[in-house]
Amino acid sequence: MLRRLGARSSAGSYVGPITINSITPSVDGTSASISFTHTFKGKNSLFYQASTSGISSGYGSSPITIGGLTPGTTYTFNIVAASAFGTLGSSSVNSSPTFIQQQSYSLSQSFLSSGTFIVPAGVTQIAVKGMGAGGTGATGSNSDGGSGATGGRGGGGGGGFIFKNYNVTPGQSFTVTVGSSGQSTSFGSLATANSGTSSGGGGFSSTIGLESSSSGPSGGAGGSGGSYSYNFGTPSSGQSGSSGSAGATLTSSAPGVGSIALGGSGGGGGGGAVGSTNGPASGGQGGSGSGGGTGGNGGSGAQPGSGGGTSSGSTGTSASSRGAGGGGGGGGALSRDSGTGGGTATSGGSGGSGQPGAIYVYVR
Repeated sequence: MLRRLGARSSAGSYVGPITINSITPSVDGTSASISFTHTFKGKNSLFYQASTSGISSGYGSSPITIGGLTPGTTYTFNIVAASAFGTLGSSSVNSSPTFIQQQSYSLSQSFLSSGTFIVPAGVTQIAVKGMGAGGTGATGSNSDGGSGATGGRGGGGGGGFIFKNYNVTPGQSFTVTVGSSGQSTSFGSLATANSGTSSGGGGFSSTIGLESSSSGPSGGAGGSGGSYSYNFGTPSSGQSGSSGSAGATLTSSAPGVGSIALGGSGGGGGGGAVGSTNGPASGGQGGSGSGGGTGGNGGSGAQPGSGGGTSSGSTGTSASSRGAGGGGGGGGALSRDSGTGGGTATSGGSGGSGQPGAIYVYVR
């Protein structure tokens, strides 16, 4: 006499073994879809539940999704069948140990100027890195007729941000704005990195959670101009401008996204000198930039009646890297006779320009 294989359930169904066919992690590794087959005979419907490490799915059919997973973890999944009469203990199967990890991102598009990002086919998540533009260095001041002039402050670096795992649909579009000095850089309405200015570094803002962010550094201060003694007519050199600061490096934990180095700030301009009948004086040296421009040198003051020239402050140089600020202009010089209120004053130099920002978009 032939004998049925399998177990007889309280529902009057003969059920055989469950076979797990595949386990597919979600792109972010926080859930998995388990596909399986199950042969059974009987008039009653069966439903299934997946579980692992104290986590359970809802009841359903193949494929069944279980969430609450931690990427980078190995799990053994259990699938069990049940009917309206209860769990069918004989219809339960464990998977082999399965390592669940999130998918790596790949660079989709680099925006060095404004444009539109359209989500490619098959893409469900994006990560974005962005930096704001560097600020233009400040112009060095003119001599006020009594002393040498102060050098201009270096331009600040732009702010920056990284966000990851933002859910999108293929064909969705985002406006990308890459600003120059004084203009913000943004990815749609999600995140914005502001430009640096001649008085400080740029900040950032967002309507979503950012993984990493930083304001840009302020530019180096301009050097003070040379002082002047009415009683003694002593020549006086301008002071050097301060150096700019390096920008922060932001790093993402999402695989494939890596880090972004924000632009540094420009150096301050050197102060202008005061030359007198007792001798000439030199302008201050411009401060160096950290990826930003170098500050202009302050103007030199000549000795009146000597035939020497009195120079204006030099122009600060432009930044050399994205998001970095320009150097400040040097202060103007003064050349004057001892004990008089007059004198020959010169102009301050212009600040150097900052570099534009950038947006980098990664997909998976």
